Amino acid sequence: MQVDLSRHPVELIVAEAQAEKTPGQRALFHAVCDDVSVELGWWPGEFKNEIKRLYFGDDWHHFSTEDLNHEQYGRLIECAYFVAAEMDVTVIDRRRR
Repeated sequence: MQVDLSRHPVELIVAEAQAEKTPGQRALFHAVCDDVSVELGWWPGEFKNEIKRLYFGDDWHHFSTEDLNHEQYGRLIECAYFVAAEMDVTVIDRRRR
């Protein structure tokens, strides 16, 4: 099969493969958000939505954390810990060192 590239342009993107987020990362993010929500007296999911808003920006509801790779999800988790600290909320550090 031949494709006429003048009629059907193709974009080729070469990039280093990115590792997928792990189930452990996903569980950690949700655990941290739940811990902070309890400390703040917020409904479950409120802190998580706040973190998503800060991470993705004002159009956060158009994005999904499911699309993040390993490195990006790690930054999302760090954002959650940072925001908790900025709000003077102390939670257990569940990260493995």
